[in-house]
Amino acid sequence: MKCQKFLIFLVICCCFAISCKKNNNYDGNFIPPLPDEIALTKRKVAITLLSEEINKNSSNHELYYKRAVIYFELNELKKSSEDINDALSLFGNEGKYRVLKSEILREQGNYKLAYEEAKLAEILGLKTPEIYTLLGDLSLKNNLIPQAKKYLKYALEIAPNNGEVHYYSAILHTKLGDTTSAINNLNLAKLYKPKFINTYKRLSEIYASQGNTDLAKQITFELAKQYPNDAENCTILAKIYQRRNNIDSAMIFYNKALTIKPNLYQASYDAGYMCLKNGYYMEALKFFENTYKYAPKTPFINTSIGMCYENIGDKQKALDYYTIAFAINNRDFKAIEGIKRLEVPQIYYTETPETLIQEKYSNTKVKVDTTRIRLTEIQPKKVLIQKRDSSTNRLQNSNKFPIPIIK
Repeated sequence: MKCQKFLIFLVICCCFAISCKKNNNYDGNFIPPLPDEIALTKRKVAITLLSEEINKNSSNHELYYKRAVIYFELNELKKSSEDINDALSLFGNEGKYRVLKSEILREQGNYKLAYEEAKLAEILGLKTPEIYTLLGDLSLKNNLIPQAKKYLKYALEIAPNNGEVHYYSAILHTKLGDTTSAINNLNLAKLYKPKFINTYKRLSEIYASQGNTDLAKQITFELAKQYPNDAENCTILAKIYQRRNNIDSAMIFYNKALTIKPNLYQASYDAGYMCLKNGYYMEALKFFENTYKYAPKTPFINTSIGMCYENIGDKQKALDYYTIAFAINNRDFKAIEGIKRLEVPQIYYTETPETLIQEKYSNTKVKVDTTRIRLTEIQPKKVLIQKRDSSTNRLQNSNKFPIPIIK
């Protein structure tokens, strides 16, 4: 039995080694399909066998690395991260370990640390198209344009037929405002790596931005057939319908994207703005609150929520959100106008404005410019003497709405 397990283990390792070799060649043509049940079973068996070997020999860093790769392929990022950290703690001078850690960090959205890990891999001697492509992408994500140019140039010199390199070159040209070169690179990316779906997404976005929404819609619909649960593609399709002023269809796809991936705060903000602009105030409020849940520091989010409440007739909540918005940014003119419209009363402070705001919204962390925050400067005409709490001699707080947490 043990001999049989060992033979299975050797076969899996050989297959894995061949796969790694192909990946290191990085010709840009091979795109692994979504794993079917058989492939998933093989990976699970491999994990079991690797785990048994690790239990026998916990100092073998290569075993941790191999298991980390499989976990990464299964999108189990936490387990993959734990294994690659164990591998690095045993042997930190292996470039491919740093590459995998960088890829995990990139998937987790930690682009700064991912860039640092990829740089370490380069310092350790990796000079492959893979590492230069990774560094090019991470340079773009960290807005390091000169570095991105350098690394993508290196990658193209080594592997001119690499579809992913052409894809990231297109992203670079888009950032530089050269859409013609971007489209040319995306077409090359399609040629060399035809199943890389990000290429089609970027093409669709560029065509839509140029006003060619028919072609953009055609591309995105084809993607939607193949990948119906791709949240980003649903968002792109929603934006196309938004540009065509087809609000109902846009809302369907925004809702679908957020159902698949609720933390797409930019998509929910865009959807909210579309609804607010077209008079769908309750729907706009729902989208803005979703944005607020995942990104409370989004500019003007409190003002946007305030505008929704004002339009549905809840003036007190609208005023509360406008006041928070003004406390964060005293040049937020929409918030100021909102406060004026709702005729905010003059308030006689017994303490500094900063103290009152911090106590009223105890969960908030906002640094307020106390020299310019007095609401008397906005609306000095009407005076309302508010009740005071006799035990503290402070203004009573009658607000009953959930206060956003601003970090």
